[in-house]
Amino acid sequence: MKKRNSDWLFFPLVYIPASNWLFIAVYILAFLMAFIGALFFRQSILTSMVLLMALLPVLSIVLTCKSRNGVQVSAGSLPVSVEAGQGFKLTIMVENSTILPMLNCCLYIKYRNMFFEKDTVEKMVFAAPAKSRDCLELSFDTAVSGLISFEIDKLEITDFLHFVSFDTALGVHREVVCLPRRIECDIPPMRKLSMESEAVPGLTGEVTSEIRQFRGYLPGDRLKDIHWKQTARSGELTVKEYERMQEEFYVLLPILSGDERERTLELYYAAARYLISRNESFYTVLLPEGATGASLFPVSSEDELLESLYKLYRCRPVDTDVNELIVPQLSESLTDITVIRDGRIE
Repeated sequence: MKKRNSDWLFFPLVYIPASNWLFIAVYILAFLMAFIGALFFRQSILTSMVLLMALLPVLSIVLTCKSRNGVQVSAGSLPVSVEAGQGFKLTIMVENSTILPMLNCCLYIKYRNMFFEKDTVEKMVFAAPAKSRDCLELSFDTAVSGLISFEIDKLEITDFLHFVSFDTALGVHREVVCLPRRIECDIPPMRKLSMESEAVPGLTGEVTSEIRQFRGYLPGDRLKDIHWKQTARSGELTVKEYERMQEEFYVLLPILSGDERERTLELYYAAARYLISRNESFYTVLLPEGATGASLFPVSSEDELLESLYKLYRCRPVDTDVNELIVPQLSESLTDITVIRDGRIE
């Protein structure tokens, strides 16, 4: 576990944060004053105080070390989605099953929009009373759309005298989809792409009555497609494979790069909702991280639209010629694909 240079590390989970040195210095100063007083005045009360002050740090550290595992942290569920500009709350449950109150607890919460590389770290300081279960809430506002990721990274518990701190790794992860704002805009006429359905995985297309060929039976083939006469002659299950008709469908290609990414997402959301309101199905072009080409995701409902946004937020920005990634798989050009980029629908 990485610590700052000003932190003094005992072993991986026990260390002295820089902020604790002031408490330690004050305590040592008070101990020295009591020790000098007991040495010069030789009063039993001062001697008892010195002995007590010598034992308290040890007791504080040992009791905290033994009890810290009794503090359990979990997170409530987040809303599936929120619209950009709206707020939401992250609920954190803290349970202390021990008989000792943990007075100095700190949660480290990292969160970020997946479109941005830098994490934001929030520190939540609280006390966990003995034998209790409490709910803590953190409020968040959203400015732009994207996939917002939360990770409750660790729980830091400091002993009663603020001498040492103990870390417990948590790794609690939550995500929420922040939808683009709903905007009113004119949707230009969109073109349909015509293609044999077999060329694109996931398309079904209409089946004609013309038989293309006979082939061996494969798991998943329909029983009514079995050609019984051919099966009887060959001694093996044989099925009829039919020609498929051309299918026309809408294809939306949102290109999330440049300064107009938010506007592009808003236009994609508006165009997608427009097609769904007209009971039109469409496909969204995705460029998954690490993939060499594009893939198509079918959308015909609000739930599938939400899933398409979730996948879009995880896609990489387009840093090469779009034609190299899209055209070889779908069409000879982008003329039949609705491209949304730089804040406009093409």
